[in-house]
Amino acid sequence: MKNVYLFQCQYAIDIRGVTNYYLPYTIGCLYAYAHQFNDIRQEFNFPELFFKREDPKSVVDRMEDPHVCGFSNYVWNEQYHLELVKEIRAKFPNVIIVFGGPQVGQDNVDRNECDVWIQQEGEINFVQLLRDSLTDKPSAIYNGERIDNLVDLPSPYLTGVFDDIIAKHPDNMFSMTLETNRGCPFMCTFCDWGSLTYAKIKKHDLEKVVSELDWCIRNPIGYIWVADANFGVFKSRDIAIAQMLNYTCEHPDSNIDAVNVQYYKNSTETAVEIAKIIGKKYSRGITLSVQSMTTDVLEAIKRTNMDLNDLGDLIQKTRDAGVLAYSEVILPLPLETLDSWKTGLAELLECGQHTAIEMWKAQLLKNSEMTSPASKELYGIEQISVSDYSYYQSSGDWNDVPEQINIISATNTMSSEEVTEAYMYGWMIINLHTQGYMQILAKYCRNVLDVSYRQFYDKVFAELMEGDTPISDAFRNTMTVEQHYMQQGDLLELAPEAGNGAPEAGHFIAQRDLATVFKYKNTVYDIGEKIAKTFGDIDGTVVNANRHSLADITNMFTAPTGARIVEIDEATWEQGVNIKVNYDIDTWEPIHTSYLIKPSIPLDIIKQAGAFHHRRQGFKNLFIKT
Repeated sequence: MKNVYLFQCQYAIDIRGVTNYYLPYTIGCLYAYAHQFNDIRQEFNFPELFFKREDPKSVVDRMEDPHVCGFSNYVWNEQYHLELVKEIRAKFPNVIIVFGGPQVGQDNVDRNECDVWIQQEGEINFVQLLRDSLTDKPSAIYNGERIDNLVDLPSPYLTGVFDDIIAKHPDNMFSMTLETNRGCPFMCTFCDWGSLTYAKIKKHDLEKVVSELDWCIRNPIGYIWVADANFGVFKSRDIAIAQMLNYTCEHPDSNIDAVNVQYYKNSTETAVEIAKIIGKKYSRGITLSVQSMTTDVLEAIKRTNMDLNDLGDLIQKTRDAGVLAYSEVILPLPLETLDSWKTGLAELLECGQHTAIEMWKAQLLKNSEMTSPASKELYGIEQISVSDYSYYQSSGDWNDVPEQINIISATNTMSSEEVTEAYMYGWMIINLHTQGYMQILAKYCRNVLDVSYRQFYDKVFAELMEGDTPISDAFRNTMTVEQHYMQQGDLLELAPEAGNGAPEAGHFIAQRDLATVFKYKNTVYDIGEKIAKTFGDIDGTVVNANRHSLADITNMFTAPTGARIVEIDEATWEQGVNIKVNYDIDTWEPIHTSYLIKPSIPLDIIKQAGAFHHRRQGFKNLFIKT
């Protein structure tokens, strides 16, 4: 029999002292599909599924005369897989190297990094390749039609594909990929999802989904990633699946910590309903992704956003439902300018997005339209290859070769210097507004003094750039780190403020100062008050309310990935403080209002989360009317 080895290697993720791995769903699907055919079982043996970042030499030492080695490539494992290929070919020169996944292109074939490129869905193409390899040299490219009926695809969970992995790792927890449908009807130019799976969405059998969730309960699964591109697009079906997800999480034998869902683009009330069903304890919230608030940009990337009034209404609905809603923006996209970027962030605040904003650098994914030569020429896209943009380090991972990805460093509407300034404007909005330090003051200026959020934060930005405070120092240091990353492609080893973990991923640069801002929160309050007073008289009770915005945390530290480690006084955490304000801080009517101020995160959740709190999870207080 001929040996076939499959690879989908990823970073380990250490959470609260336990090492977690994603089960290699993609190669598990290939194995489960191939193994159902008699001729494949008779001719081929699959000795091991590789899913960890191990020393390549030790991996090759475990292999015996490989006939085919198949790799599922994406931005978090591409360079590691290429290193593995070098080692494998050095020892086994006649092996057939097969690449599949989003991060594969003709350039890999041209550079002889692989012998075969599977362009589309892998299951049928992979079986055909195996059969071809027995009688002839396989084709360089396999690009068969889409799979019409997903019922024909056996589940790697239910067929026992991962049983051996779990049995050999009794001290680890695992993350599960749950695929209830396949396909994406959108063609956003920055994304490689629609380009790979085409527009029509096809469904997995509902009974299969139920059975996989039942399997999840009986195995050490701590996290479910729902891989659908647009969960909620099939309203009644997806609501039913959400109910199953909640049942799975709440089952007494379940180990589930969280469920991550990719909601239907331009999320509707259905997404709010689904998040409520899954449960606040498990849901990571709703992504109200806008990518940009600029009409010309949205047209350039083939994206449409809902009307601003509708977005504001939806944000209010999430607030009323107690569901976390965060918005994602991408920098810099084609036709975005420095001014339109700043205005867009301010418009998000105008819509009521005061909870969380996530800022991503524009990635040039290999099979996205935005990466095409025509798109680069049209929009004057300049790029830089950066190391470890999205990186979760574990001491057990082999990291001698860093992962790399191409990101946009400038366009014909935004220079590299402007990109850095735009990023730091986002730093300010994320760290000072959505985290709560200046939010009440900014709202007061907006609603009482008729000062726009753009006006308010333009002045704050100037103060950060020119000021002589620890916050300005931290701001300028991070700007130096960001500028270096966008020019040199690696992270500058600039010592952070004590208590901050230096960022080990480009995506987390904006979060490197979370603990510093907390440490000097009184300075931040001073800056906010100084700026507010330039627009008019500031009510003293509003100033007092703003200084009570944050929960009474004893100390805070920042981990390298932006997670926060907090220390609190458990005895006083939920006692609360009573204050009086001359305004209703929800409507900003001039009404004397009494508030009980308590932390938004209950003590049991703080204790359950232990030392790990997500970078998006603010520590703002609740203002409860009394």
